[in-house]
Amino acid sequence: MLSKILDLKGVKSFSIIEVLIGISVGLIGALAGYALIISMKQYMAGGSEVVRTQQEARVILERITRELRESSPDKVWPDSLRYSDSDYIIFYTPRNDKREFIVGTDGRPRWQRAIRYRLDSVSNRLLRDQMYISDATGIPIFSTYHSEVVSKNVEKLLFRRDKDLVIISIRTFGDKNKTKNMADAFTDLNTRIKMRN
Repeated sequence: MLSKILDLKGVKSFSIIEVLIGISVGLIGALAGYALIISMKQYMAGGSEVVRTQQEARVILERITRELRESSPDKVWPDSLRYSDSDYIIFYTPRNDKREFIVGTDGRPRWQRAIRYRLDSVSNRLLRDQMYISDATGIPIFSTYHSEVVSKNVEKLLFRRDKDLVIISIRTFGDKNKTKNMADAFTDLNTRIKMRN
């Protein structure tokens, strides 16, 4: 009985070539699966990066819009905005440092301070400056007393004025290493703001 169990004559076995071919096919399948997983991971990361840049552009535009709507067409500086694009804008605001709306005895807004949004193109930072206004000579003189970084991922910011409308164009960018298509690393948004006062 034991001799029948140990007798392996007539049992088919795999040759070394068949074993190597099987291992090779298995490795190719495993590598293809790994490549698919990496590709999907990059695709998902790229998609989330696109969403992040779009969200950042929207938040910036909403913030500028909220403040600029309280201004008046004759309280926007520089005048060159009427003729060409500018990478900064200065406008008067009727709110004080505590964000309280200040109204004079005549019921009209009192212009308390100026706000400047500007792009530092070297560092790609969008800066928001709060400024004092000195009008004694008839020419506005602005001096910054508080500056904050709004975003570190702005490639382009342009302002243009058309009567009581301010047109803003912004381009934000994300991590270029997380996106396969270079165009997906950027988000361009435009908006038109009508000033109320």
